Amino acid sequence: MGQVSLKIGGFSYLVGCADGEEAQLRALGEELDRRVAETRAAVGNRGEAMLLVLVALSLLDEVKDLKAEASARPAPAPADSAEVGRRLAQVAARLDGVARRLARA
Repeated sequence: MGQVSLKIGGFSYLVGCADGEEAQLRALGEELDRRVAETRAAVGNRGEAMLLVLVALSLLDEVKDLKAEASARPAPAPADSAEVGRRLAQVAARLDGVARRLARA
């Protein structure tokens, strides 16, 4: 199990993660630190806990907006299985022809 030391809002945190996820966790920590700094600049230093709460609320608002956008998009049309089968047969026939030509060469 990996561990990453993150510095967020001037405070250090040792966070565990699965092996191989350290770089992703560092990137997330850097983004969180950036957002904490932006929030601190906008509202002043209200204490570590309050800044983290404000950032968390901001992130949740972004997630809510993204989910609303995703649900507003039309769902992709289901594939016509007969058409898919026909196209796969065409591709298979073309590949068979290529294989035969290569075998003769």
